[in-house]
Amino acid sequence: MGCGSSQPKVNSQSSKVSGNDDRPIETITVPEWVNAYPPPTPPLQDKADIFDERQWEEKDRKSASVPSNFDSYESLLEALAGECESDMNTARAIFVWLFHQDILDNNYHGVTDPNTPRGYMKLIKMGEGTYESFFTLLCRAANIPCAIVQGIGKGDDYIVGQNTTEGMGSTCNAVYLNGSWRLLHIGWAYLNEKLNHADPESENNQVMSKGTKRSRINEFFWLTDPSKMINFCFPNDKSWQLLKCPRDLNLFLQSPQFTEDYFTSSMSVSNGLKAIIVSKHGLCTVKFEHPQTDVSSIKISGRLRKQVSALKSVDSLNNFVITTGRDSCREIFIRFPEEGIYYLDVYGDVNNNLSLITKFRLDCMEVHDPVYPFPLQPENGFVVLPNVKDFGILSIKPTDCVIYVKPKSITEFQLTLSQDVHIDAKMFHVNKNLGTLDQFLEVVNDLTKGLAWVKVAIPDTPNVEYALQIRALDPSSNNNNNYVTIATYLLVHNSWPHPPSHGKLLTVVEVADDTRRKLQEATKAGDLGALEKAIHEFKSSGQEDQGDLTKALNVLFLMNLDNLRAATCTRKFKEISSAIATARKSILADVIERTQEMEDARSAQQELLSLKLILHKILELKPRTISEIHSYPRPRILVHNVMKATYRILGEPDENVQSWPAVKALMKEIGLNSIINRIKRFDIFYLTNEEAEDAETYLSQTSRQSVRVVSAGAGTFYTWSKNVLGQYQTLSREMRSRKTTQLSLIY
Repeated sequence: MGCGSSQPKVNSQSSKVSGNDDRPIETITVPEWVNAYPPPTPPLQDKADIFDERQWEEKDRKSASVPSNFDSYESLLEALAGECESDMNTARAIFVWLFHQDILDNNYHGVTDPNTPRGYMKLIKMGEGTYESFFTLLCRAANIPCAIVQGIGKGDDYIVGQNTTEGMGSTCNAVYLNGSWRLLHIGWAYLNEKLNHADPESENNQVMSKGTKRSRINEFFWLTDPSKMINFCFPNDKSWQLLKCPRDLNLFLQSPQFTEDYFTSSMSVSNGLKAIIVSKHGLCTVKFEHPQTDVSSIKISGRLRKQVSALKSVDSLNNFVITTGRDSCREIFIRFPEEGIYYLDVYGDVNNNLSLITKFRLDCMEVHDPVYPFPLQPENGFVVLPNVKDFGILSIKPTDCVIYVKPKSITEFQLTLSQDVHIDAKMFHVNKNLGTLDQFLEVVNDLTKGLAWVKVAIPDTPNVEYALQIRALDPSSNNNNNYVTIATYLLVHNSWPHPPSHGKLLTVVEVADDTRRKLQEATKAGDLGALEKAIHEFKSSGQEDQGDLTKALNVLFLMNLDNLRAATCTRKFKEISSAIATARKSILADVIERTQEMEDARSAQQELLSLKLILHKILELKPRTISEIHSYPRPRILVHNVMKATYRILGEPDENVQSWPAVKALMKEIGLNSIINRIKRFDIFYLTNEEAEDAETYLSQTSRQSVRVVSAGAGTFYTWSKNVLGQYQTLSREMRSRKTTQLSLIY
């Protein structure tokens, strides 16, 4: 299994421990890497494609029950992996077994050999060994390639928004399974070293001490997808990011702090948001998106805390935080009672429970006195709930839940009914001394039209800000007073300085200023589509540039170039085509069309399209045709040469295709590694000169006609290989130049 193992180096000094383990034992150094290993490259499949936790329960129970009293790695692995059919099974057995070992409380009296399992466990207890190194030793003893990856990580000691990497050292492992490197973080999988994700207001919430063993494995950190792991760990060697387009350290440090639950919540942070958000007019917003078209039933909440505060309690700070929602967006809105640095913990709906999903730092440099708490913190936020039809209500208007009002004016809310519904309303203000506000509310029903209205006469108070709850009588209840809230609105003065992005339009007098403000905000936000829209609206308004439009156009130009570069790096036809289409729809399309980035994207698009065109004959091959080729006990040399050329193009090492039995074994591969699937995934961009020259040499010893006489199937592979090499010769000089350029952009 795998590519061999390495022996650890023995240090000259020896160490002692006290008590029953007091016999000396030499410390050893476990090499982080073995030169014979395959180089780190992005995996071909996602974790979900190769691992389903539910299918491993019985195997995991067996692995957990294996004892630890073995005198050699061979005997331990025989007990652990004797019945394992693959490296995946063996690595998983090692991972589960290691978790269940009570290493720190075991007795190692008389153990003196560090090159045994119990010897290294003794070193861990002494503080001279690590779980990561022990896992590496176990995998290498099973001939599974395993590397130790050093870097920095966002663990419990990390403070979101910090501008230094001090104290962020972190170690993970990479293991080579199913033809790809996979990442795992043993410290975070085994120990309570990650954030406590439970809702702090939950009755069942228990905070575990840092460094204690978890009750069960945190499966998120077993074979973690690189696109997720990069949010937690940044390797010193960028190649261990296992990403086609690696990230840089600044982006890692400037990104919000995520938890594992963020990736199961289906919520996604809006583009452009960073770890540190600076307030404007003493206000901040944090926007999330969800794949559902209606997220009003998806719970999300923000918990605010301050670095140093004169306020009496955390609860008082949370009164300055609300959530709103409409369509596929949820937004957390914060205003600050005093200047300073704050931290926002965002809790999202994960499997019907609120769990911590991300953290931000909020810097408030100014506040506008007086600052009041919000009048209400509804459980679901300020939303129109999706289940209104259960109460006989077809729709409620407006759908926006932040409404701009004027004192002494009437604001109406219209409900379309499908049956007779008892409607009630209640209004709240932060000043409890105002008493009941029912006198400002009126509910009107017109059953002949199937409509109802809630009318609000806005009181003239120093702080014009109210919460309005519209409620309906529960038709399934026998209690005539059982009203259920179906919509909650925030009513604010129309001079409110910075409303959430999906609120009502500003007054006519403020439209010009608002258009410029939107342009300025879109320029900073990093959302290409929003910036295009803001530029179009600003130009349509006929306002003077004053530098804002010029800056926005420059940013738009650079964002399109970044979009083209990133898409080209993916080498995915769909993403490249989408980036090209976006650029060609841009207001700057003519300028972008003449850039090197557009030329590179078009070239990559054409290369991938050409590969698709020469693929169709391969896709027409029947399984029996391929079986016919590898059924030859001793094929004609020309058939062997064709298959050698094909596999060299696919990246197979030359020594692996020299014997016919080896080629037959490759052709018998099924699933992802079948020859047809490998050809489907083939990208000429990654073909090397050496591979192309070897393939050309093999094909030069035969011809298409002579091959087809012997085997029609081999003739198809000959045609595909010849077409690929022809395309490579045409593009090789240009591609070499582009590879160099793209790699320089990545690193």
